[in-house]
Amino acid sequence: MEEYRSGKTELKYPERIKDNVHAQAFYGVVSAILDEVIPLSENRDIVADLSADITDIIKEYSKVDWTSNIDIHKKISHALDDLLYDYSDNNNWDLSFEIMDKIIDNVKTIALRRF
Repeated sequence: MEEYRSGKTELKYPERIKDNVHAQAFYGVVSAILDEVIPLSENRDIVADLSADITDIIKEYSKVDWTSNIDIHKKISHALDDLLYDYSDNNNWDLSFEIMDKIIDNVKTIALRRF
């Protein structure tokens, strides 16, 4: 709780996202889900890249009142689905549709609270 209040944490993030608090939030949730299906210790930097790309997608689609705009939610879901498919294909991850949907749902929940 004290770390949260002070904005500091003892967690070590990959270099790519060490100064990006939004990507760190996505990294936490994505890592927890991917840890069930890939060797996370071997993929930390790739997951960090994925988290930064997720942040870019959310920033691209967020605008005034986007949180209640279903069309924007669908566009974000589609963009995230494409991104996860590309990462899965490029890194030989066997991500099921269920895992991808779980990541997308969790990412959108975090995005709605942070952006």
